[in-house]
Amino acid sequence: MSGGSNTKNPIRIYGANFMESIDLSEIATGFDGIELGGIYSEILGSPLRGLNVGTILTPTQNGYTTTVAVLGCQIQGEAKIFKNLQSLNIRGQRN
Repeated sequence: MSGGSNTKNPIRIYGANFMESIDLSEIATGFDGIELGGIYSEILGSPLRGLNVGTILTPTQNGYTTTVAVLGCQIQGEAKIFKNLQSLNIRGQRN
């Protein structure tokens, strides 16, 4: 699994195919993409049940706003990766 920023500096998470939940919310404001290709294993399948790339929202008179700039995060991966996904938080992300 890897995530990238607008500076094209990837963040790689090795061993992601053993993780049931991944929370990137604290650093999600700098992402422009997450590639989930390494999460699936032919032997183990996909244990991923939760993915959080949401950002903190602040209530305002006109709705909600994020406290920092959000690039809009594209989540990429084959359909089999998301087979067991039960929780996905993309709150605050824009494209």
